[in-house]
Amino acid sequence: MRRINDGGSSVLVLLLIGAANLFAVFQLLARQGGEELQTTAKALEAVTATLKIKKTLEDAVISTATAGVELKAATAALIQAKEELAATQGSSSDCESVLDKLDTQFDARRKARQELPFTANPDYPQGTFDKWEPEAICFADERFGNTVRYKALGDGPKFVCGVDFLAKKSKNEGCLVYSVGSNNDISFEQAVHSIMGCEIHTFDPYIPKDKFVGNDIVTFHQWGFGEDNSTQGPTFKSAATVMKELHHTHRAIDIFKIDCEGCEFAVMPPLLESISKGIVNVNQLQIEIHRDAVKENTTLLEAFFAAADKANLRIFHKERNQWGCMGYLCVEYAFVNEKFLRDVNGEYVCHKV
Repeated sequence: MRRINDGGSSVLVLLLIGAANLFAVFQLLARQGGEELQTTAKALEAVTATLKIKKTLEDAVISTATAGVELKAATAALIQAKEELAATQGSSSDCESVLDKLDTQFDARRKARQELPFTANPDYPQGTFDKWEPEAICFADERFGNTVRYKALGDGPKFVCGVDFLAKKSKNEGCLVYSVGSNNDISFEQAVHSIMGCEIHTFDPYIPKDKFVGNDIVTFHQWGFGEDNSTQGPTFKSAATVMKELHHTHRAIDIFKIDCEGCEFAVMPPLLESISKGIVNVNQLQIEIHRDAVKENTTLLEAFFAAADKANLRIFHKERNQWGCMGYLCVEYAFVNEKFLRDVNGEYVCHKV
């Protein structure tokens, strides 16, 4: 060991020795060498300690840099996830704000319509229903009544708000459809059955149950809607009585379709009153109104729409029947409950569909 103690060669040889044995070499030099070797050993020890500290610092820098990259990546992923969530759902406050603005606009349209005077003009029968235009917008309205989507053509189909919304509701909790007036045309019921899967009840006092053609997909009742009666002949029942007897009192009628060729002014007053009082819950109402049933009785027509307003039903679609009514003798109206409309529109405003 003494032969390698001169000059820089001593340091060079010692540095070539494995790091794990450095301290053992230092101790050997200190025991065998003199003061010069002890000084060299201490210097080497100091250098080694410095190198260890430097290595530790370098490792720390590398670890910090790696952690920084990982943190940046995690932060970017979180930001992206938040952006995607906002794009797909939107914030509840933003959603409610938009729906509030829509309701305000719908209310303003209704108020403006209510303030319009109306007098039936026998010289202009085409204008009988001009006052009552749609006030609300359903973002998911659809002409419905064919088992093939978007191909409901001709006379018979109705405009429905939220077909997909109701199909989803049917799977989760069930949905309920009333169809008043049949004449054994079950195209609407077939569409509801195949596309929505709702529970369907069809009512017609003039068709025997064994003659009804849709018993395999709906529950048929040989009843008419109107005032309750117990006389001979066709049976008529109020909506409240029907719902009680069918154990539907605590359920909402998701679609209430009425096409009974002139019976609407017997059916609707008690129905709308029951809705207003909270006895019956109807999410939407599709009805054909016939001018012949009104004739020149403006009070009857205005009372009908006033009762619908009171029942919180908004007009969301109007279709003049051109197939058998010359476009003005009968008109198809579609009404929707204010809360149900807000729920359906919320699916689109909040980007949940």
